[in-house]
Amino acid sequence: YILTNPPFNMSEWGKDQIADDDPRFEYGMPPSNNANYAFIQHMIHHLNDTGMAATVMANGAMSAQNNQGEIRKNIVEDDLLDTVIALPGELFYTTGIPACIFVFSKGKDKDQYRDRSGETLFIDAMDRYESGNNTQNRLGEKHIERIVNTIRAYRGEETGEYNDEKGFCKVADSDDIAEKEYIIT
Repeated sequence: YILTNPPFNMSEWGKDQIADDDPRFEYGMPPSNNANYAFIQHMIHHLNDTGMAATVMANGAMSAQNNQGEIRKNIVEDDLLDTVIALPGELFYTTGIPACIFVFSKGKDKDQYRDRSGETLFIDAMDRYESGNNTQNRLGEKHIERIVNTIRAYRGEETGEYNDEKGFCKVADSDDIAEKEYIIT
């Protein structure tokens, strides 16, 4: 398992020091001005055959185009994207931009609960927050519980049956994502 919160949209991440055949970047070389997909691919590279990784990303990673879009497409086509959670803005002290969580799994077909091959769960939690003060929001216990229980139900754990819920969660298959040109907002 890997959990990360890398710097959002980091520029000048050292691409010029990376060999063209670096095995971490099998899905494509990220641009020198944005490290989001460098961090993502680094995590994926270090997972074992049943490993999972979750990372916080700026929302732009869901819709970035050019080579970042191509990398995202390749990751989706390799069936590694398990869950995407859109979060509210102003959760972090260092930035007010909205963020998301990407969950990757190399073992969707080998999961102890059920085979999730070809599926990705999308959760829109952008309006699920409590105002902490004038500039800071937070996910309340009830929001976290709802997100976690939805993921557990999707995975097939013993928390009830999963159902899509308009405006909150939906399971999309790989063809659905391809139809949206691999933009996962």
